[in-house]
Amino acid sequence: MIRAGFYANGKAKAPPELELAFQAKSWGVLPYAGGLLDQPAGLIMRMTVAYNAYSYAKSYLNVSSGSMSSWTKNNPEGFKFIRWLEEQEYDDN
Repeated sequence: MIRAGFYANGKAKAPPELELAFQAKSWGVLPYAGGLLDQPAGLIMRMTVAYNAYSYAKSYLNVSSGSMSSWTKNNPEGFKFIRWLEEQEYDDN
């Protein structure tokens, strides 16, 4: 989710799914009453994608230049996402 990736570096507002993921992680509860299967269709997947995109971007931003090769080797999917994200343009307005 492009907006979540751009949120990690302060270039966008957090998407609603990312905000829900943060709240669910903080409070240890799902957004809607009931269990995992009682959530609206697709919500958990969108929350997961948004959270993963944010986490990859934030992790990448926190890597020191000397550790970059190690990070890319240990996070091949994350690195693919970061390379894709760097090619994108995003306007949060």
